[in-house]
Amino acid sequence: MQAIARELKNSETAFLLPPLRPDHDAHVRFFTPTTEVPICGHATVSAHYVRALEGAPAGVIRQLTGAGVLSVEIEKSPEVGARIWMTQKPATFGRILTGEQRRKLLRALDLSADALATVGEVQVVSTGRAVRRLSSSQPTGRAWSRSARHFRRRPGRGGWPPWLRPGRSGA
Repeated sequence: MQAIARELKNSETAFLLPPLRPDHDAHVRFFTPTTEVPICGHATVSAHYVRALEGAPAGVIRQLTGAGVLSVEIEKSPEVGARIWMTQKPATFGRILTGEQRRKLLRALDLSADALATVGEVQVVSTGRAVRRLSSSQPTGRAWSRSARHFRRRPGRGGWPPWLRPGRSGA
């Protein structure tokens, strides 16, 4: 599976496999070109969308992932073929990035400190795998490569992409 993902060069590739136990309907494994990851929302939606187009019935499927058993619902749609609804685990809120880590993140994303002045805290948040949401920046490959190593969750498992949320004051 890793060799196939490496050859495809997609950000993530999903492999749908038969269930391993009675508590789920399918086993799904996710790979980047360099490593296996526990979960990937985009690849989950894509995999089940293809299943729906190829005749999978509407309804809920329980898939085993590296993040546990999660539900995915296929809803048939005459407009787009199918809609896929994915359940994720509740978000866990990790450390707040401050000081040097915050400065390194800003450099990696090619942002000034002013860009975050009204945003609030920069915090690590995950629903099974670190998520990213930073719509107003365009990180440069060179800056990201230089700084991403400072935000690693576990060696060899990729970084902690940033998630920005308003500060507690509602800013």
